[in-house]
Amino acid sequence: MPLQNRLKEFRAAQGINQQELGTLVGASRQTISLIEPGDYNPSITLALRIAQVFHRPVEDVFYLTEEESSSSAASLAASWALPLCPMNSPSAISASSST
Repeated sequence: MPLQNRLKEFRAAQGINQQELGTLVGASRQTISLIEPGDYNPSITLALRIAQVFHRPVEDVFYLTEEESSSSAASLAASWALPLCPMNSPSAISASSST
């Protein structure tokens, strides 16, 4: 899920350029210029500082877009699942309860 943002829109609304925004948040103009098109994801701290400059919640400035299908996300989640311990597997539980 790529991280998108509305930096350019908010900068234009406040009439500040990339250099000014960078100075306000403690980053370089180059960093801001990489964040805007999504070429670089800011740290949480930097994202929060940027949101504070615009007096907006961070979710208004930065947001995730859906790129993966839900089935590929589900298969990824399934691949992270831990295997069941043999003693706790459904077949072991039903076998022990029937004896």
